[in-house]
Amino acid sequence: DVLDRRRRNGRRWAAAAAKAASSSAAAASPAASSTPSSAPAARLSTSSSSSSPAAAAVAVDFNYDDDYDGDCDDGPSSSDDDDDVPFFPIYYNDVYEVALPPNHRFPMGKYRKVREEVQRRVAALSQSERDGVRCEFRVSPLATLEELTTTHDPEYVDRFLRGDVTEAEQRNVGFPWSPEGVDRALSSVGGTVAAASAVCEEVRRRRRRRRRGRSAATAAAADDGEPETTTAAATATAKEESHFCWSAHVAGGTHHAFSDYGEGFCVFSDIAVAANVVLTRYPDVATRLLVLDLDVHQGNGNAVLFRGRDDVSTFSLHCGSNYFSEVRTSDLDVELPAGCGDETYLPTLRHWLGRIGREG
Repeated sequence: DVLDRRRRNGRRWAAAAAKAASSSAAAASPAASSTPSSAPAARLSTSSSSSSPAAAAVAVDFNYDDDYDGDCDDGPSSSDDDDDVPFFPIYYNDVYEVALPPNHRFPMGKYRKVREEVQRRVAALSQSERDGVRCEFRVSPLATLEELTTTHDPEYVDRFLRGDVTEAEQRNVGFPWSPEGVDRALSSVGGTVAAASAVCEEVRRRRRRRRRGRSAATAAAADDGEPETTTAAATATAKEESHFCWSAHVAGGTHHAFSDYGEGFCVFSDIAVAANVVLTRYPDVATRLLVLDLDVHQGNGNAVLFRGRDDVSTFSLHCGSNYFSEVRTSDLDVELPAGCGDETYLPTLRHWLGRIGREG
């Protein structure tokens, strides 16, 4: 009941905020990054430019499986004419900003500032650049109980939703409990789940369209007495399979949350929940995931949540002298010296991503 009320209120709030923000949001996106062709079939990544997580991003490399017979809704931005255009929805949850006590050290306003900066840069793109990408800014939905409990202890989830948390638990998280804080925590998870799901749905849609195209090509070839595989069909298939789907959440990255408690401004792990939801709902799209954690702190929560899993690997690239909590071993932990610049950071990241891509 508590979660239902929160979701009803959240939908009204989000709808009003989305209407207000739509006038400043542009339907475009920054240029998509390239990803090694030998990388795992699906990746989840978190990134941040400050000492606490600020964003989550999702990329899926197409893995077409003609044996899959499932179906899905095309969604509001899907049309057959869009298949040659990169897909990039951006979710944001700064409509759920929480008023914190004076002099609180968490920079709550950064989420709104990042979203506004992205929208400003998008608006500055030329018309040809805007036409080259399919981008939408979307308000983050609230996570459902079913989604949260794929990862977190049901009793812990229930206590947090009802406000049955101790002062020690609130100090450990770093936020005082409030109804607004519940909405923010749910949207932090819900936006990342939505971003991951949007990409998976797009992969399914393109796969379904590809099957329809093959059927049409076969019928046309039969009418013309030509072989089934034509140059045009082969070219379309190659172009389609060369595309990546991208999505982002300008929030989340809450990698210090554990199954039954939170810490370091993290109540629930949005990345872990999204990964488990994707693996459960979209086994035809993703069977292995890589959590790429680029926060200044080590991703201790996700390291524990995915320990011993064959379908999820964790990679944390972090500062070697900035640990505020007990270190938990990820599948791959790489430490960097404090204050290092791009000349150290970027080659290190490229090296390990290349190695992961080669070794799977």
